[in-house]
Amino acid sequence: MKIKDGFIMREIDGVGIVIPVGNTNVSFNGICKLNKTCTDIWHGIENGLSVCEIANQLTDKYKIDSDNAKNDVEQAINRLKNEGFIE
Repeated sequence: MKIKDGFIMREIDGVGIVIPVGNTNVSFNGICKLNKTCTDIWHGIENGLSVCEIANQLTDKYKIDSDNAKNDVEQAINRLKNEGFIE
């Protein structure tokens, strides 16, 4: 899984903002705001981490159990796929 070409994420005041760049700007009008957890997941995807590795990072950072972390990561990834940001 990877971020599709044509999208970048920037953090502004701690909020992740996904912005289309290049030709993607023609087919995708607007921006997408990510919450802090989804921003962390986006960074994990950018760094080539697996679902389990991202979930482990969330478990450590937010002190949640591994099952909830893995479920959160899978849901976020499915949403990002449905929006067309990752493949």
